[in-house]
Amino acid sequence: MHSPYFIVDRFPEPEAKDVPLDTFISVSFPRPPTILKLEIEPGVEISHVKKELILYSGKYTFFLAKPLQPGTNYTVTVTAGQKEPPGPDVAPTTTTSWWFTTTART
Repeated sequence: MHSPYFIVDRFPEPEAKDVPLDTFISVSFPRPPTILKLEIEPGVEISHVKKELILYSGKYTFFLAKPLQPGTNYTVTVTAGQKEPPGPDVAPTTTTSWWFTTTART
């Protein structure tokens, strides 16, 4: 099964190193999902989300309430999709994970 809700662009990039502590997290999809869940480990609070619809695609930027911890590996997991499958042999959601490491400098 495949899903139309695959990530076409993300920030920080997978396995990025020296990511600034005041970074944000963004994901882009070829079509905007109606379900979008972002989890970060270790946990961080999200202050707000900026949604941008560009033609038929969607970009979502998650701004963090506090700076990240220095020299820390963070794992981001995004689940995106819709309630009902958009067609036969199509999954209603897709889950994608990646990690990045923050800079050791404060």
